[in-house]
Amino acid sequence: MENPPITDSELPLHSAKYPGVVAVIPAYNEEIAIGSVVLKTRQYVSQVIVVDDGSKDRTAEVATLAGAEVIRLEENTGKTYALLLGLKKAREQNCSAAVMLDADGQHHASDIPRLVSCVLDGSADLVIGSHNLGGRKAIPPYLSNTNGNADSLSKGPAEFHSTDPASTIRALGVHALALLDLLPTSDQFAPMMITLFSRHNLAIREIPIVPRYDLSTAAEDGDVLPCYRGNKIAVVVPAYNEELLIGDTLAGIPDFVTRVYVVNDCSKDRTREVIDYYASQDPSIVAIHHEKNCGVGAAIVSGYKRALEDGMDVVAVMAGDNQMDPAFLPDLIDPIIDRKCDYTMGNRLVNPVYRKGMSKWRFFGNTILTMLTKIASGVLADDGSSERVYRDLEKSARTDQPR
Repeated sequence: MENPPITDSELPLHSAKYPGVVAVIPAYNEEIAIGSVVLKTRQYVSQVIVVDDGSKDRTAEVATLAGAEVIRLEENTGKTYALLLGLKKAREQNCSAAVMLDADGQHHASDIPRLVSCVLDGSADLVIGSHNLGGRKAIPPYLSNTNGNADSLSKGPAEFHSTDPASTIRALGVHALALLDLLPTSDQFAPMMITLFSRHNLAIREIPIVPRYDLSTAAEDGDVLPCYRGNKIAVVVPAYNEELLIGDTLAGIPDFVTRVYVVNDCSKDRTREVIDYYASQDPSIVAIHHEKNCGVGAAIVSGYKRALEDGMDVVAVMAGDNQMDPAFLPDLIDPIIDRKCDYTMGNRLVNPVYRKGMSKWRFFGNTILTMLTKIASGVLADDGSSERVYRDLEKSARTDQPR
């Protein structure tokens, strides 16, 4: 009996699709990887088109079972021809945007929303995923003009130079798709695409993507993630009216941190804009927005919940006002990884450099509060500190064995 294609109801529920967005995947003899690639991609797009370029194996069959529309070519015509054929099909279906992906599983499907959103919001006609943009510290600072728009998201120079010419994950808008018939089917397809779009004054952008093979640990779905001592580290950053400092806070978080969950607690200033900008620049930054102000505790809980859903091992909290030095994160994380404790907390009161910035009354009040808390718990030494780290206690309870 033939297996039916997998339906949308069988896909994971945590990923929202982009209506009208089509993914195009050229494939040749990729029966091992193509099913997983199609399933992951379908979480984010309304349709997946696989162009089977004369495969000799079961690539077309597996792609169909995974839910893709398959175009089969009798002979191997080359990747560029297959890609252009699929993009033409997407254009004929009046898609709102198209995403180019490889069939071998080298791309993260989770990068799709960031590429596509830049096309759908009008900030770019072509978005290229680059492995060579240097992490959170390399994100250009957010600068807003008098209209409230990000100057760093400008419409691109007349001559565009890619930082990752070999990148094959790209998103195209309708204006870019309309020009594809002018491109050759040769190996010069990618550089000539940039030249053609630049001459027609289309906006081109690059955004950073995580290299699949260069990092140190694999997630359950096969994607590769940064980690610290074999653990996936999350940092939760609650923020309320921090438009001036939240950017520096996010940019300063170390690269070993797997995810940064920055929670905007219904700010009244441009905090939301700044957070969305940094999230669009780096896939490890996850923006969470409260529609009403719930307080810092609720913001932290929102970040905790998302970190647990994403399978993080250790969760740290840092304030959004850039008052905490992220260089101390390993000092807080190490005791947890070494199983000496399940909770650590930074103490500013023992460091005269950090006490120097406190007023006498604030220092006095903080000391009294700390003393009362310590009497009650026998643990804490700086109750006002916002730098603290937790083990995923739920996961620990599931996995730890009696000693």
